[in-house]
Amino acid sequence: MSETEQNEGASADGGSGAPSLRSFRAGLAFSFFNAMTWQVALGTPLVLLAEQLGATAFQVGLLYSFVFLMTPVQVLSTALLPRFGFKRVMLAGWGVRSLFLVPPILLALTDLDDPQPWKIRVLLLSMFLFCLLRAVGNAAFVPWLYSILPEKARGRYFANDQIFAGIAGLGTLLTASLLFFYLSEASAFFWQFSLALLGALLCWVALSRLADGPRPRTIGLARIFRDTPGFCFSPGRFRQFLWLSVVFALCSAPIPPFCAYYLKSMTPLDPAQIILFTMAQFAGAIVCALLIRGIVDRFGARPFLRLAVCFYITVAAVWLVYLQVDGGWIWGLVLTYFILGLGAACWVNGSLNFLPTMMTEEDRPLMVSIFGAVTAFVAGLSPIVWGFFLKETDQGVGMNIAGFKAFFVFVIVIQLFLFFRLSRLRQEGVEEGLLFLGSGASLRPTRAFSFLINLVLPSDEKQEDREGK
Repeated sequence: MSETEQNEGASADGGSGAPSLRSFRAGLAFSFFNAMTWQVALGTPLVLLAEQLGATAFQVGLLYSFVFLMTPVQVLSTALLPRFGFKRVMLAGWGVRSLFLVPPILLALTDLDDPQPWKIRVLLLSMFLFCLLRAVGNAAFVPWLYSILPEKARGRYFANDQIFAGIAGLGTLLTASLLFFYLSEASAFFWQFSLALLGALLCWVALSRLADGPRPRTIGLARIFRDTPGFCFSPGRFRQFLWLSVVFALCSAPIPPFCAYYLKSMTPLDPAQIILFTMAQFAGAIVCALLIRGIVDRFGARPFLRLAVCFYITVAAVWLVYLQVDGGWIWGLVLTYFILGLGAACWVNGSLNFLPTMMTEEDRPLMVSIFGAVTAFVAGLSPIVWGFFLKETDQGVGMNIAGFKAFFVFVIVIQLFLFFRLSRLRQEGVEEGLLFLGSGASLRPTRAFSFLINLVLPSDEKQEDREGK
């Protein structure tokens, strides 16, 4: 579809004055197909495959962290946008990344009951390259949407985006669970990653049907390196909330991968049941996003940030009891995963409400991008560090139970600290509709903040800002 046709399709629909989304259906299709990919390739099925291939807790933490650790690549890749444009950068990154879903499919065809060191190394390398290319493409995605969506249509578009991603995400998890229930684990993994590959290819097709935006001007790297230390360390509400969010990321990011790894390696639960727990977590995120979307602007962010902390304290406390009594209660785990989804979505939506109120319009693109990059990168370091302490001493599959208990004690202590610190957080006013996350990012809260990286200057910014004056 040409840019002219897309702009014509964005005209007011039926004379109502509201821009039509008809021309942007390819973007919604992208969100749907992309959910088929990330629910498998970056979620619980990946952790389960890694455990089956003989991965240690440290290797699982490393595998799960790649998507976070690539945020510096995402920042640097914004330099490609003025030269190549949004569409070419996105299609190149998203297209080439699809190739690295082939190795997991081939690994599923090997004898999974015979774990060999080379197998997990192949999986680690393929996912590293997958996340690397994803970061390159991701640098273009949100700025691209902002450049082609009419301003009055953005809220409706991103609301529909969440719906499409939510439907596809739940459907993918249900399919993965059914595959584990009816097929052997090897066959289930083969078809799950084949589904992820199909989703990735359909993503590329959907993206190719979107019109490109105008070549952007980006914030220069010189300005990024010059201004970032000041924003991060100068006294003020931004610094306060940034480092509270970093502390939150340290104790929240490791929970999903290590809980799934523990259940697979240390309990008699089968993978189909573990996938159902992830469905409960995803459902919790959806319910929370729907419930608080209309009221967070009325009450401000602080009550929801503190509520998120309470949810995480509850999750950690329940897991401590579960580990102490040596498991046995399935429905308790389902409820715990649901609460985990509530807590993660509460934190993300509260943060999106709070961030715009602490910065000027001129500094907003850089400050929001710094916030997203720093919190996402720290969220990637945390599972690696904890994975080192949680691995079995003989380097085999399994988890150090004493270390896992200590981790949840750490979560409770840190979250209690956050609960009281957040009471001192001041929010001066509320600004609506400024921050949107594409591709259903708010439904996968542990990765949502990487979508805040948007270093494209508004069209009315002066040219010298690009050069990092």
